[in-house]
Amino acid sequence: MHPIPPEDRRAFDDLLRVWKPESAPPAVMIRWRMTEWCNYACRYCSQEHARLADRGNGFTSHAFDNFPVEQWQAAFARHFSGYRLSMAISGGEPFLDRKSLVPMMNFLTAMPGTETIRIDTNAAWKPEAYRELDRSKILLNVSFHSSEVSEDAFADRLESILAHGFRVGMVNYVMAEEQFEGFAARRRRFARLGVPLNPNPDFERAREYSPERQEALKSWLPEIDYRFKVLRESPLGRKCLYPALSYELDFRGRIRVACVSVEWSSIFAETLPALPPGPVACPARGCECLDMYSFLEGSTRNTTTDPLKDYCEQLKSMAPEEAAEKGAGRNGLWRSRLGKLLQTGLRF
Repeated sequence: MHPIPPEDRRAFDDLLRVWKPESAPPAVMIRWRMTEWCNYACRYCSQEHARLADRGNGFTSHAFDNFPVEQWQAAFARHFSGYRLSMAISGGEPFLDRKSLVPMMNFLTAMPGTETIRIDTNAAWKPEAYRELDRSKILLNVSFHSSEVSEDAFADRLESILAHGFRVGMVNYVMAEEQFEGFAARRRRFARLGVPLNPNPDFERAREYSPERQEALKSWLPEIDYRFKVLRESPLGRKCLYPALSYELDFRGRIRVACVSVEWSSIFAETLPALPPGPVACPARGCECLDMYSFLEGSTRNTTTDPLKDYCEQLKSMAPEEAAEKGAGRNGLWRSRLGKLLQTGLRF
């Protein structure tokens, strides 16, 4: 293993203390696209949505149709037992497969090194069906898509998920044409539940935003996110720690070092490709992922192994007027829940 050059160690000192400390096991981020099976069909999503879609070589779009849960568990135990784990699980919709998700997440949660598990979800599932799921290390990134669900129905789902003990980091909100005008009012509404609304630019159409909408996004987004997601700033050639910490994994079991690897290996192989020892020059001309560009030299983010939590705290700090309303909103939330319980015949 090559040592990290002194100049890189100085430049990335705050991040290295957390992710590659000298006195503890290193932390690894695994971004696992578990499935492309989804119960939504959003206009701005180009993924395959059918569970049994033919993905070549006998694979479907869903991890647990391709390999049994036990085989995935064994692979994680073999390769990552000696690490601290920061998991980011996306889809599709991971919660569609309760039978497989619960044992897989409980296994990952029980691994001593696992520090956080982020799951991207659209909230179109019943939280009462997940009573056996250990939520202690799970943080949800919940997306609201107005073309697929009404605002009131989504808010009810969100309230129910919170009431069942899930932690929600933020509501992700794609700033597509049909959703842009509703953002400000919806940000206030969800803030009353204690959840920030994330104005996620439509990256493929970011150059189409008018000057007025660019200014609005600039006021709503942290500065680094505005630069990379709206202005499409290029990270090409800049030093970045992300590839030294991260693997990309998909529903077929293909795994590779993030960003810098072209060739895929298999998580079911005896060994995995080695991560770079330290920061590398970014090979990309654009980057839309906050997990990634937040590890560029000069970033002050990601000083915990829970990047989503770090980002959400920054979003909350940018909306103090909504935060001030949180207490009143919470009281209203609990009155609403109590009313619903009374309607179902609960007696004290």
